[in-house]
Amino acid sequence: MRGASLIAGLAAGCVSLAACSGTSSVGMSRIDYLRRAAAICRDASDSVRNVKADASSADAVAATIGKLVTIERSAARQIRALRPPRGDEHTLGQWLGLVDQTLDQLDASRRAAAAGDAQGAAAANARSADVQQQADAVAVRYGITACATPR
Repeated sequence: MRGASLIAGLAAGCVSLAACSGTSSVGMSRIDYLRRAAAICRDASDSVRNVKADASSADAVAATIGKLVTIERSAARQIRALRPPRGDEHTLGQWLGLVDQTLDQLDASRRAAAAGDAQGAAAANARSADVQQQADAVAVRYGITACATPR
């Protein structure tokens, strides 16, 4: 199994998937939202970088992917706790929906890896990367560049 390259690719992708801590605020301005989202993304990225990739077995690969998904889902929950600026709910909902799809595919990759299905894990990882590009595009257009994969 090409576990090491799979984990490296996932770790790189997860840095951007942080659905980018703060508390909800009534009437949050776009600037405040962007600042808080960026902070959440940076924290998640730091946590992802601290995950020790282990490709010694299919179970180890699955465990590593699981850690990354857990970090990213936590960041997504934190971002959802922020009250979006008025009028931006649709765009931010679209972005977070794409982030969820990305994480669902990473979780499918984790399950496939745990089952010893390297092809299935790689296919799910590729699907995740495709959706991640869409999420990144929405994030960049909105201005949450800290939540997009550096290119």
